[in-house]
Amino acid sequence: MSESRSTPGQKNDNGWDVGVRKTIDASPETVWKYLVGEGLPAWLGDIESLPSKKGVRYQTRDGVRGTVRAFVAGKQVRLSW
Repeated sequence: MSESRSTPGQKNDNGWDVGVRKTIDASPETVWKYLVGEGLPAWLGDIESLPSKKGVRYQTRDGVRGTVRAFVAGKQVRLSW
């Protein structure tokens, strides 16, 4: 019987999950508005807006491509990158 070792963040389908958490002194609404607004280029790249529907593909002007995997306005965005 072989022992299976996993690397933190590695998924069974050969993909990776990355999560970030940071506590700041701002309301969730303020943070969300920034992350999907003027702060979007800081974490995703040069893109006009983030698609807000699951399954929609996106591409930034600098070549980053992916698909929105989950989107709950004001709460969660999960995407391939």
